[in-house]
Amino acid sequence: MAQILLAEDEPSVASFLSDALALDDHKVEWKPNGREAIRAFAPDRFDLVLTDYHMPLADGPELVRHVRRMEPGFPVVAMSGSAVRREFESFGVDAFLAKPIGLEELLSTVGRIAARRHDERERRGFPRKPIEIPVVLADEDDAWTCRAIDVSQDGLAIEAPAEATLSARAEARTYRAYFRAADGTPADVEVRIARSDWRGSRLGLRFGPLSRWQQDALFELIAK
Repeated sequence: MAQILLAEDEPSVASFLSDALALDDHKVEWKPNGREAIRAFAPDRFDLVLTDYHMPLADGPELVRHVRRMEPGFPVVAMSGSAVRREFESFGVDAFLAKPIGLEELLSTVGRIAARRHDERERRGFPRKPIEIPVVLADEDDAWTCRAIDVSQDGLAIEAPAEATLSARAEARTYRAYFRAADGTPADVEVRIARSDWRGSRLGLRFGPLSRWQQDALFELIAK
């Protein structure tokens, strides 16, 4: 079963695709244009993006570029007339489905790519389901407690007040809580902290995978 973000402006086509994917127990969130799909997309919410080319407000290529900026390797399946196949493939999509799409081709393509995504996540050693743990982001005199930490297969997302700062000590506490939540497995991944708008009024801190040298430096800091 995969969580799929579907971007398709034709309601009848979206209905067919959603019903077809439900046959293999996939869950579909449908957006009727590229702009809404861009707003909805988050790597830890979905396993795959299925997008049309021609859509109002933002088209398929714009959505693909956004997905690639968020997570370069995130699975994307494109669909449209065969005339735009080469353009979609230039963006590095994982598969292209020419309309009209056959049921067997749809299910086999989505199933294959979703299974690969699942296997990649399992190899990383992240827990299959998100975990929520409270963490204080700053030291005692200026403490801001984040609402939740989402430890997912793709990293760590913290929702915190916009005024919050992350001291070195608090950063170490955060990673320590992360690794404990992941059954003590640091996983071979690299640290990336990106500050950006979190649903308008909140600050999003996203921690990606750690490289080996970053793990060593982090554990040295945690041990102090």
